[in-house]
Amino acid sequence: MRRNLLFALALVAACAPGGERPAAIAYGEVNCDFCHMTLERERHAAQIVPATGTVKVFDEAGCLMRYVAMAEGRIGERDRLWVHDEASLEWIDARQAVFVVPAGPVPGMMYGVLAYRDRIRADAARAGARVTDFATYLRELRT
Repeated sequence: MRRNLLFALALVAACAPGGERPAAIAYGEVNCDFCHMTLERERHAAQIVPATGTVKVFDEAGCLMRYVAMAEGRIGERDRLWVHDEASLEWIDARQAVFVVPAGPVPGMMYGVLAYRDRIRADAARAGARVTDFATYLRELRT
């Protein structure tokens, strides 16, 4: 009961007009809308705050990107896509983010994709991974 109430309150808080703010997330109590893992860490969380409808939450940027790729045509320009900047831990617009995509599995994460506000920090963090922007990564996932 308490879990449902917390989740409902988080969704209500997220319903600002046009999804202009990220929703509050009850970490440890909600599951990723893509891989169904429990969202444990704020650091990697991502979300879609739609202009209308239900907020979708993800345990990492890789899950959000795969969800968007599969939802082709159902995610509108007015829907806000949020990821955490790995450097500052602030919420940033996923469409403006630069992604570091690992070559192989990352322990404790489904895909291990990290998001950054700028390419300089992403390049510095890549360590054998590749760096890409939102549009390119989305196109790759759809092929």
